[in-house]
Amino acid sequence: MLLKWRDKILGQSRNSREHPPAERLYQLCLSHSRNPELYAEYGVSDTLDGRFDSLCLSLAVVLHRLAQCKSEHKTQAAEQSQQVFDIFCADMDLTLREMGVGDLGVAKRVKKMSEAFLGRLSAYRSALEMDDEPALADALRRNLFRQDDADTQMKDEKTEREIALLIKAIYAVSNDCAEQKDEAILSAQLKLQPFSAA
Repeated sequence: MLLKWRDKILGQSRNSREHPPAERLYQLCLSHSRNPELYAEYGVSDTLDGRFDSLCLSLAVVLHRLAQCKSEHKTQAAEQSQQVFDIFCADMDLTLREMGVGDLGVAKRVKKMSEAFLGRLSAYRSALEMDDEPALADALRRNLFRQDDADTQMKDEKTEREIALLIKAIYAVSNDCAEQKDEAILSAQLKLQPFSAA
């Protein structure tokens, strides 16, 4: 389980660092990002990169909801967001080690992955906060579909259709999360519907 992995990787005692709600939220996002429809309906690549970016997207929606918590819950929500991020980093560390990456390589790659995640989180949250669909589309092209600026000059019709459908699904999931009480996400009882084309 993630708790054991994180304790081993981060060198922290179970008693001082156990955060079950954050653990459950991370697991929820992990399961959410593995929904087959995300790959079958929206053209997301079922590769290590595609799965990484799918996880970043699911985490971004949940962390965006945590950031929306009312003022009386802001401190708890901020702490929980940090805990989820720490678990993400520990999980990336473990995954790389299981792939046979050495200690020095793991540290460098986890740093790179954490920076990549924070960049994606900023782009997705900003677009959701501003209700900016073009910005969200640009972020998805860059990250989930790995298109650089040159690629976007010659936009693929099929990909653009998939992005448009995915944006609707992202807003549907984000809006559904927003309608649930702060207590639901803080206790990790959040109901996270899949990114669905239906």
